[in-house]
Amino acid sequence: MARPVATLALSSLAALLISTLAAPQLLAQTPPVEMYRGRQGPYELALSILPETPVVGLVHFVVTLNDAESGQPVTDAELLVVVDDAEGKPTYQSLALNSPADRLGYQANFTFERAGEWTVRVRVTEKERGEAKFSIPLTVGEVALGPGLAGTYIWLLVVVVLVGGAFLIFRSARLRRP
Repeated sequence: MARPVATLALSSLAALLISTLAAPQLLAQTPPVEMYRGRQGPYELALSILPETPVVGLVHFVVTLNDAESGQPVTDAELLVVVDDAEGKPTYQSLALNSPADRLGYQANFTFERAGEWTVRVRVTEKERGEAKFSIPLTVGEVALGPGLAGTYIWLLVVVVLVGGAFLIFRSARLRRP
């Protein structure tokens, strides 16, 4: 009787450990969600973000750019992304780059240090079509439970409860044996 209980306890602990380690990898496989689509000059621009509801921390931007008339993808443009705070002050800036593996999606990452209302400005420049500017509002929320001492205590409490419970079941099963 004790062996199955110990196996169950160890399996539960292993599952908890594996799910904790695999969580960031699962998030990385989530596709970005389109939050804006608009036309300006010769371009149609779609902005997708990850996470779907941006919070303080890393926000991944993917810009898809098409010719407004033909609908064909524009893969050789230069995209400058500037993020302004609520007062209109430029706070973050990056070039959005595409890669040979994914020529359709121009990508940029920003690490927001505080919540609030932001404006994402995208300046598109391309030799044939010229320049266009897009302005997109963005709301960044607070992190529900950020990294820190409180999160560490909660994690430790969960681990102690699981391990302690498994130990008590194991011990009680061992004491009942004749």
